[in-house]
Amino acid sequence: MMDDSFANNSLQTSTEQLKTSISVAGNLDLYRALYDTIDEGVVIMELERDEAGNIQDILYLEVNPSFERHTGWTNVVGKRASELVPHLEKVFLDNVQHVADTGEPTRIEEYTADMNRWLNVLYLRIGERGSPYLAAVFSDVTERKRTESSLYESEERHAFLLKLSDELRAETTPNDVGNRATQIVAEYFKSDRCYTCRVLPSEKTSFVVHEFNKPGLNSMLGEYKFKDYPLATTLMAAKTLAIHDVATDPNLSELDRISYSAIPLNSFICVMLKKGKDFVWSFVIGMKGTRNWTTNEVRLTEELAERIWSAIERTQNEQDLRQTAAALRENEWQLKQLLKLRDEFIAIASHELKTPVTSIKTYAEIVQERMIEKNLVEESDILKRLNAQIDRLTVLINDLLDTTKTAEGKLSFQFGPTNMNEVIQERLEEIRGATSHTFCLELSALPDAMADKERIGQVVSNLLTNAIKYSPAKSTITISSTALPNGVELSVRDEGYGISIEDQAKIFDRFYRVTDNKMDTFPGMGLGLYISSQIVQRHQGMLRVESELGKGSKFVFSIPLKREG
Repeated sequence: MMDDSFANNSLQTSTEQLKTSISVAGNLDLYRALYDTIDEGVVIMELERDEAGNIQDILYLEVNPSFERHTGWTNVVGKRASELVPHLEKVFLDNVQHVADTGEPTRIEEYTADMNRWLNVLYLRIGERGSPYLAAVFSDVTERKRTESSLYESEERHAFLLKLSDELRAETTPNDVGNRATQIVAEYFKSDRCYTCRVLPSEKTSFVVHEFNKPGLNSMLGEYKFKDYPLATTLMAAKTLAIHDVATDPNLSELDRISYSAIPLNSFICVMLKKGKDFVWSFVIGMKGTRNWTTNEVRLTEELAERIWSAIERTQNEQDLRQTAAALRENEWQLKQLLKLRDEFIAIASHELKTPVTSIKTYAEIVQERMIEKNLVEESDILKRLNAQIDRLTVLINDLLDTTKTAEGKLSFQFGPTNMNEVIQERLEEIRGATSHTFCLELSALPDAMADKERIGQVVSNLLTNAIKYSPAKSTITISSTALPNGVELSVRDEGYGISIEDQAKIFDRFYRVTDNKMDTFPGMGLGLYISSQIVQRHQGMLRVESELGKGSKFVFSIPLKREG
């Protein structure tokens, strides 16, 4: 290698010789104009070889004005490459050696760590084989390379996040999501560990709940106390920490170093997530050795923490929903079984009661007739009241039987032309003598409707009985009938206590009874309106109620003249 005195003495001579060699006769001015104004940096170099002919260093003979802009260096003429680039890459010397030996122009893109720049360089030999001179024409392409690298990282990151989402979507339990996520992330980062923690700030405790460890590393699942890891307090404030080296990081206490080294965990990124007022979760990527985490890695870890937390929460909600739905199905099945048992019991009990009640009714009527014949008025009146109670019991038994048949779809109907006004008058006559209420009939001329006279009569009787039961004595009950374009409509209006909006929505349900204090004195099982509603529906009609508290109630039902099907 030449020493500095030799280089300085020969520099001017060498440069002049080069200008002569490069220029074409008469074109030196053109060369100079291009040399000084070109956007690319240009440098003319002299190669310094050892005795074996290998290039050891490079002397900068001349540079153009753009050189400084692309390199950031000034006053480089007369200096060697080793002075400006202490860590001269071997690949650079190899490329220069190739051009000098072969004379083949070579363009390369190379990264210089000492400059922290990417350069696109065209190397040219000046002169014939054996010439020590080279020219390099180059431009700074650092921004382009960074953009390409950023774009690549962005595409790679996007692809990774898509893969993560697809993989986690296939898992069905929170535990499976957490464990699969830590494995995927550890493989992507090529880390030794990855784990999640459930954080309980109030108890100064955290629990590692999901993890992935490389083979040979111990599991970290379990409880960890804040007192053993003072860094936890710093994390609460910082939310994210990247520790490159546990042994030297100033954020760690001596106790931290001992605790993390024992795991072992000597470099890591930790992201804390705050939901509501408290930190509830942390996500950690770690190495048993040291590692310089990049800004992009830290940002990606922060995004992963949010995504994985959301995936675990979503899966937990879905699991809870499935369990709730299963419990509801089980409860529904059990309820159906209970309802079935209840209906079976009611049916059996009703049948068993009907025969003895019929016999009691018969014997009571016989005894009553004999009491009348013997002019035993007081005893006859007692038997009359007994017969009335037996009639009520018979109605109740029939209602229970009808309820069971209705629920099972076995309630029988005999449809035929029916005069609805006749039905109203017949049922009213049965009831009129047993009450002090006044009845007002507002009947319109009606065409016959296809109906089961007995069942529709049952509806009318139920509505009249309810009107009598839930309105004051001696008040008026109005019964109306109206012809519709394709049907008939009947209504029963009372001057009673009325029904609340809440009760109106349920009043046609089986066994439902209004629970207002004023209604507590009225007996009943809540079957009459249910049975009536079912009968009207089987006639393809509709039963409804119109009422306001304190202003009475009006029950209205309509059925078509002809049934479909």
